[in-house]
Amino acid sequence: MSPEMNSVPNTIFSPELAARFDKLVTLYPARRSALIPMLLYAQDEVGAVNDAVIAEIAQRIGITELVPMTTSLEELFLAMTGGESSDQDQAAA
Repeated sequence: MSPEMNSVPNTIFSPELAARFDKLVTLYPARRSALIPMLLYAQDEVGAVNDAVIAEIAQRIGITELVPMTTSLEELFLAMTGGESSDQDQAAA
């Protein structure tokens, strides 16, 4: 895939992280293999894996089917990082 496919005109990420993503996708035989590291780096920078993060990463690696899975991915990352999902928060209240 050409470098133009990586670029996102109005990125939500810092220029440093955007450049890191551009390099990261070149390190794997399949672009989608960069998904988990990209989500982890994005979470570190943004503080959450939200709809905007998922949409931009999906665009960067060309996985359009990723966007509808937002809730599942958010719950996965909350579990991986020791956070609580909103469902758990509501149940505990």
